[in-house]
Amino acid sequence: MKMRILTALALVAAVLAGSVQAATLSPIQARKELVSIGLKYDDGEELLKAIMKNDRAVVRLYIDAQGVDLNKSYK
Repeated sequence: MKMRILTALALVAAVLAGSVQAATLSPIQARKELVSIGLKYDDGEELLKAIMKNDRAVVRLYIDAQGVDLNKSYK
């Protein structure tokens, strides 16, 4: 479990670090993108699934959407 959390944190850090170079979406645009692919923009469980699948594009959308509390624990 500890390794999964560290992996998740590493992925979020990598996505955030890449955001300096990559264009980010407004929260509204990111939320629309997540909804268009069938995800809820405020669903921390789905964010965690994206992290565990190493889906950087979806993780970036969740971060841009600002709908998930990144300080909260999710299962």
